[in-house]
Amino acid sequence: MQSHLSSPEVTTPTGPHAALAHWLVTGEMDAQNGPLTGSAGAERVFKKLSQRLAQLITPVGSEALLMRAVHLSRAEFPFLGGVPGAPNTQSLIERLAETALDVDPSEAQAGFVSVLGTLIDLLVSFIGEDLTFRLLRDVWPALPMRPRPPPDAQP
Repeated sequence: MQSHLSSPEVTTPTGPHAALAHWLVTGEMDAQNGPLTGSAGAERVFKKLSQRLAQLITPVGSEALLMRAVHLSRAEFPFLGGVPGAPNTQSLIERLAETALDVDPSEAQAGFVSVLGTLIDLLVSFIGEDLTFRLLRDVWPALPMRPRPPPDAQP
């Protein structure tokens, strides 16, 4: 299996990491008192995970890792190509949310879940699965050992 680090054509996260990304977004949507779209749920996941990563690898490192995940997901979700890469006054998470305003909500959610799954893949590539799951459990203590894929996921 090639990693995201050495293979720029790889854009889809691995099955277990895609399922984990879906679980995280769904959990954030369910945790909100009012209705929350998938994009907003993904935005909450990105913010929480980025805050935790920033404690370990600095805010700049956290944003760079997320930008790499966005870059790797662009082939499958072209709307992600509209995310400005150069830093400005907005965080990357804010720029992602802004880009999602111009696409169908279900496509935005699928794109963000793909970015999140790719981000998890990158973390696993850098620090291993055990440390990645420890990091995720710091933020989401109820994280299951093996999140199940969503019912509509293709095998």
